[in-house]
Amino acid sequence: MYQDREGFMWFGTWNGLNRYDGYTFTVFKPNPKDPEHSMQGSMAVDIHEDRSGRFWVATGAGLILINKQTGEITPFGIPPIRLNFSNILCKIYEDRKGLFWLTADGAILRFNPDTKEFKKYPHSFNSWLYGILEDQKGRMWTGGVTGLYQFHPQTGAFTPIVLDSTLAKQPYVASLHLDKRGFLWVGTEGEGIFRMDTRLATPRFVRYNPNGIIHQRIRAYDQGFFEDQQGFLWVVTKEGLQRIDSRTDQVITLTTHELQARGLFSNGISCVYLDRSGTLWIGTDQGISKSLSYARKFQMRQVTPTTSSLPQNNVGTLLEDAQGTLWLGRDGKAFSQTYSTGFYRLAPASGLATPVVVAYQNKHLSPEEEISALYEDAKKQLWVGSSTGLTLIDQTRRTSTHYPFDMPVTKIVADNRGKLWLVVGEWGGYIACFDPQTGQSTAYRKEVGSSTDRKRYIGVNNSTPRDLLVSRTGDIYIGTLGAGIDRLNPQTGEFTYYTPTYPFDRRHINDRDAISLYEDADGIIWAGTVVGGLNRLDPATGEFTFYSTHNGLPSDQIVSIIGDAKGNLWLGTDQGLCRFDPRTRTARTYTIHDGLPANEFRERAVYRRGDRLLFGTANGAVIFHPDSLPDNPTPPPVYLTRFEVMGKAQPLPAGPVEFPHDRNFLAFEFVAINYHAPQKNQYAYRLEGIDKDWVYSGTRRFVSYSDLKPGTYTFRVKAANNDDIWNEKGVSQVVIIHPPWWRTWWFTTLAIATGFSLMYTGYRYRVEQIRRGEQQKAEFSKKLSEMEMQALRAQMNPHFIFNSLNSINTFILKNDPESASEYLAKFSRLIRLILQNSSQPVVTLENELEALRLYLNMESLRFRNKFTYAIEVDPEVETDVIEIPPLLIQPYIENAIWHGLMHKEGIGHVGINLHMADDMLVCIIEDDGVGRRRAAELKSKSATRSKSLGMQITAHRIKLINELHGRETTMRIVDLVDATGEACGTRVVLHIAV
Repeated sequence: MYQDREGFMWFGTWNGLNRYDGYTFTVFKPNPKDPEHSMQGSMAVDIHEDRSGRFWVATGAGLILINKQTGEITPFGIPPIRLNFSNILCKIYEDRKGLFWLTADGAILRFNPDTKEFKKYPHSFNSWLYGILEDQKGRMWTGGVTGLYQFHPQTGAFTPIVLDSTLAKQPYVASLHLDKRGFLWVGTEGEGIFRMDTRLATPRFVRYNPNGIIHQRIRAYDQGFFEDQQGFLWVVTKEGLQRIDSRTDQVITLTTHELQARGLFSNGISCVYLDRSGTLWIGTDQGISKSLSYARKFQMRQVTPTTSSLPQNNVGTLLEDAQGTLWLGRDGKAFSQTYSTGFYRLAPASGLATPVVVAYQNKHLSPEEEISALYEDAKKQLWVGSSTGLTLIDQTRRTSTHYPFDMPVTKIVADNRGKLWLVVGEWGGYIACFDPQTGQSTAYRKEVGSSTDRKRYIGVNNSTPRDLLVSRTGDIYIGTLGAGIDRLNPQTGEFTYYTPTYPFDRRHINDRDAISLYEDADGIIWAGTVVGGLNRLDPATGEFTFYSTHNGLPSDQIVSIIGDAKGNLWLGTDQGLCRFDPRTRTARTYTIHDGLPANEFRERAVYRRGDRLLFGTANGAVIFHPDSLPDNPTPPPVYLTRFEVMGKAQPLPAGPVEFPHDRNFLAFEFVAINYHAPQKNQYAYRLEGIDKDWVYSGTRRFVSYSDLKPGTYTFRVKAANNDDIWNEKGVSQVVIIHPPWWRTWWFTTLAIATGFSLMYTGYRYRVEQIRRGEQQKAEFSKKLSEMEMQALRAQMNPHFIFNSLNSINTFILKNDPESASEYLAKFSRLIRLILQNSSQPVVTLENELEALRLYLNMESLRFRNKFTYAIEVDPEVETDVIEIPPLLIQPYIENAIWHGLMHKEGIGHVGINLHMADDMLVCIIEDDGVGRRRAAELKSKSATRSKSLGMQITAHRIKLINELHGRETTMRIVDLVDATGEACGTRVVLHIAV
């Protein structure tokens, strides 16, 4: 047997290796389908976990290494493994260098766990060797069938050691052990135990047998000794189990009765192991026994020691007298009406049960008589209630006196006057006040015809009394079946009844069957019921409060009640023993898993002696001190024991695990290592990403999750031991469910990028389409505008030519050939300039001004110097650089001459001023003519036609220029007036973008 670092128990058997977690066994056996990765033989002899945490097992076919995480097995041995007898191993020992020494048939094997190499040291006697070890001085010792040897690894020699020189043949060495103090223990088959202090300069072996009680036949295969954490040496012998305190030489032999009472299946003990929690494991020929006796919380007393419930162990009443003797009255009704019951006394020292035969008046209480009540009075006299009445036993005088009653006496208590109050009978029974001085009794029965609607009247309220107590005030409380609680005032003989009401009223008792009563230090009456749990009665108010399984009680059937020195109530139930704190209203339950002999407690079978409490159960008496029941303070380690994916078991992972999206059905099993009472462990789990809070599953140790979405999950488990101490850290496992490829980040990124790329490509294509369309439209519009501009310019040329020819015609008609010739010369020059400029979309301002001067000279000649003109150009205006559309200014000058100056009396003047303002060319054309209103009134036909053609063409050209070139060329006309408000000319302001 062995407990590994994690706390799991391992058991080697003749039929495989077993791992136990407190609930289930995992079995490792040979697998014919996979011999290279399974046990080579079914016999597991020794178990060892090395300093590196590797787990090794010695088998009947070599050495195996087990991966505890995955369960994978790797075998090692001397080839051929199955046929070589040297592979039949008995012991694994790891020396201070980390090398393994293995005992086998006729040899010792050295094994290097790092290089996996064997070296064999044969034994000349060719016999079995069992134990091997190394002492503090580096000496190696081994022993077997032919005796004890000192082994020398350097030479491979075996030196025989004489244990007892008086023996003709040295004894068979079955087991070896080196204890913490340096003593080497040698267990033999037939000669007992020898011991040597290896710390001495000249050590020698001496026979060890203090008081001559050491058994002589120690178990073989090096399983005879086990040293626990306290230094006690447990010895497994063929005669039984012993425990040695080598410091005091005290030897304790666990008898057959004691072993049976502690749950031992068989007396054929083969090995023993005490784990880190104090649980004693005993290997037998019938299996494994687990006993909490070494750290037992409860003492148990039985008539016949056993783990099963025998009728003779069914304790109906009990009492511990002043001398420490335990008296037990057996209750046989729970088994059979015809089964013999009786009266027993258990001595304090041995605990052995002795039948009690009480003689009185030529009669006696036989062991077959049912004993239902016990009481010790102030004189240390024992009162016994039986099926025939009341018996007084004077232990000092060794006399007995019997007082017969017509029905069994089932409860005995005394008041402050020394009188005994009895419950007599059960069905059709009554209560009685018995006077020990006179031997007379007064009965209180149910009064026939008494009215139950009155609060007080004479007589008990029911003919089935079950329990009785005498309160501090002297009142008698009676618990009944069917009528709740009666209270009797002995002074007045009046009764008060506490019965349930229907419908239920919280101020009343909640159950009509009150079977156990107790008064605490504050005078509060506590009543145990059959189905109503625990009821609290305040005598001052007459009101009740009740507590049930909803408040943490193990059962609503409370058969016995007793208080301890700290004010706690101890409740015997049909589901275990419960400690209830009235102040905090909290409960703690103890069951057979905590060391109780049974969960079923007996009615009224309860007693308190000092601070010790005694209870009767269906399988013996329980005795304990409340302060000796400390909670288990160790949080249990928590582990995952099984991991399934899609319903198939997987190797337990050592780190995060990853699965594809279609493997998303997971299941977990887990365990908390606590061997005291694993059935009472509590669990809580949580899958982060699914469960918002902890899921408290009680004792359930498995959970499954289906159809998990892709993501990262962390499964966590925590657990509490049998005393509700939680391991909050627990264990966790990270699980990653990968999304399908079409839901991966790279695919999503690629899809988004592709989508955006397509959208952008589409967008760019559409923008390009629009741009091209707009470009085509713009080009078309531009070409159209240019064609229109060319048309307008073409229109300007005929218009100007037409006006010029009219002037020449005028000179000819007036017979002025000289003027006509001069005009014609200038005209031809102007025509060449206009034709040159009109072919270009823009011309320099210098060319445009030259054309304007020629035009003004011609018009001045035509109208015989009717007007003067002046062209002023600001020096900042670069006439040779600035370009403007041709013939843009001329129409406004023409309009000023023809419509302003020609209608003026006298000499007129037109001025042209050019300057720069805000990167714009500003051209101001100002005349001092008659103004636009007067010109409109004269309605000169020629002028009108010129206006309608030249001005309209120019305005249209300005609009087209702005559209084609995005310029802001503007024209504004200002009517000039004099001081009297009369028109005195016109001003045209052109802002030309350059």
